[in-house]
Amino acid sequence: MSMMMLANGKRRPTVFKAYYDRKVEEGMIKKKAIGHLCGKIANLIYTILKSGQKYDPKIHAAACGIEWDEVYELEEKTEPVLLR
Repeated sequence: MSMMMLANGKRRPTVFKAYYDRKVEEGMIKKKAIGHLCGKIANLIYTILKSGQKYDPKIHAAACGIEWDEVYELEEKTEPVLLR
């Protein structure tokens, strides 16, 4: 379900949505495109955990072959609140 939400992009456009749309436009079946998206995300998570680097969406977009656009920026740039 969460992969379908990432591929949907109703709230705001994402790099994941652009990747999914590109695969569907290439003629891939939608469920198979979601499978490819899952593989991309799994590879991304593994790389981040292995290297210890923070997630950078611009680098991720380049790795997916997607041009960076400012619409992918987060709307709010606030610091996370730690719960005690």
